[in-house]
Amino acid sequence: MVCCMLMKKGVLIMRSKRLLGKLVLCFVVALSMCLGVLGGVGTLTAKAEEDVGIGSAVSTDEKTEVGFTDEADMVDASYVTVKATYDFNCAYEILDIVNKERAANGLAPLTMDKDLLEAAMFRAVEISVNWDHIRPNGESCFSICDKVYGENIAYGYYNAEHVMDGWMNSSGHRNNILRQGYKTIGIGVVVINGTRYYAQVFGYGDLASVPAKPSNQTVTVNVPMTATSSTVFPAIEYVKTLPVFTDSETVFPSTDIKVSYTTHIQSYGWSDVCKANAGWDTNGQISGSLGLSKRLEGIKIKLDGDASLGIRYKTHIQSYGWESQWKTDGAMSGTSGESKRLEAIMIELTGADKSKYDVYYRVHAQSYGWLGWAKNGAPAGTAGQSKRLEAIQIIVVPKGEAPSGLMGYAYIELGKKADNGTHDGFVNYSTHVQTYGDQSYVYDGSVSGTFGESKRLEGIRININNDLLGYEGGIRYTTHVQKYGWQGDPNGDGSDWKTNGAMSGTSGESKRLEAICIELYGEVADHYDVYYRVHSQTFGWLGWAKNGAPSGTAGYAKRLEGIQIVLLPKGSAAPSVNPGKAGTAAYIFK
Repeated sequence: MVCCMLMKKGVLIMRSKRLLGKLVLCFVVALSMCLGVLGGVGTLTAKAEEDVGIGSAVSTDEKTEVGFTDEADMVDASYVTVKATYDFNCAYEILDIVNKERAANGLAPLTMDKDLLEAAMFRAVEISVNWDHIRPNGESCFSICDKVYGENIAYGYYNAEHVMDGWMNSSGHRNNILRQGYKTIGIGVVVINGTRYYAQVFGYGDLASVPAKPSNQTVTVNVPMTATSSTVFPAIEYVKTLPVFTDSETVFPSTDIKVSYTTHIQSYGWSDVCKANAGWDTNGQISGSLGLSKRLEGIKIKLDGDASLGIRYKTHIQSYGWESQWKTDGAMSGTSGESKRLEAIMIELTGADKSKYDVYYRVHAQSYGWLGWAKNGAPAGTAGQSKRLEAIQIIVVPKGEAPSGLMGYAYIELGKKADNGTHDGFVNYSTHVQTYGDQSYVYDGSVSGTFGESKRLEGIRININNDLLGYEGGIRYTTHVQKYGWQGDPNGDGSDWKTNGAMSGTSGESKRLEAICIELYGEVADHYDVYYRVHSQTFGWLGWAKNGAPSGTAGYAKRLEGIQIVLLPKGSAAPSVNPGKAGTAAYIFK
């Protein structure tokens, strides 16, 4: 099978008093593979400094300078023999550090797998011959063993702590080490003519056995130099199998309509081909991936059933925005071969019976995780934040039925770039931002304001859509303003708060908002809770507040920079803390 490789280069500057270290990361491979090459530069002698370049391979002259061709002798055109010492002690020291790092990040430990251990040792020898994720015989590193889904390599680091420090200070390598889905690992450490070579290979499971730590040993290895040479470990095709991701928590109502969908996943291809249980996903199943940091690039959706129904859908695509035309009944929405992420999607029913059914869908978005359920053409995902969609669930149910879980908080725009179209929400809000002035209105959990730009919020307007909600009543709010304090008493009856679109805060005075309270009143308050959270200077995203409780800071002179507001059915749990931190208070005061 033909594979497409994309090489990206970057440099990691390492402060070291001793040896040169080089790092290379290899992620999951599939119909196409992405390889990242990063170099670590230390303080070296003039001779060693000639070998600080990075690339997919090193030349013969460069290999002579780091001193391994003395131990690598060509037997014939098919093999090179290399004499190496397998340092199992160092390999298991690296394993301990890997699992300490994973524990510190709330992740399960990795288990040393016998097959992966042998493969990693062999790969550590191979990179002394060809410094690349391409093996000396021209095959991908993944052909070394059919359990390998990721690889980190390095050379020149003098012990376990040193190389792990290098890997953990490079984002790509760190991501491999801390990837949630990985369960097994193999670690290779070899010493060849005084230089250390390292390889980590990662797997999702299929544990062969847990080896006892072998003693260090010196071996002679025949490294295959042609693709027709036999390999020590089972060879594989370049198509990797996507794990099956399940949802055991959501309760789905029974339905007589079957909705089927397949997604095109970065590095893997179409999910109906590459996942372990091949076939289209149906009726709420997860299509895409979780924990692999892979973007969705395209989607196809179709319906089966006796009702007179059709389905149409459009996606928001990196660089292009919303597609101009709806796709229908199994046609692809998105792109192919352009490496463009999907960022949001709308899905709606068509046909004579569309009034009898609802289509629900929710997405797993980068940084945010699972968002709430959207339905009947409402957008789901993000906009203006360059966040990829990673997975999706879809189900068509009889009118009035719904899956369990969060309803709303399905679409998160960034206010500065908001493009509402006609999709007015339950709650709509606009902020006045330093430098930018009044922002476009956003709705239902989207971000109004900014974050990462050090811009203060100076005022806010909020209103609700009573027609959509189906209830009378309104929304009121009060803000804490620099120098002025609370504009309305946060502990009072709300009579001095702003209501229904009036501005709370200031304009033209360069005064920061520091905190806010928001609450519903009237009939709507009996049926909905209002949740809100702010992005505060220094503190970042705070926790969710609701129904009139303060959100922000007091006594710290910290500006509000962004805000999210969402109405949820009465008694609903708060939305996810992502991308904030669990346990962060909604209101921080001295």
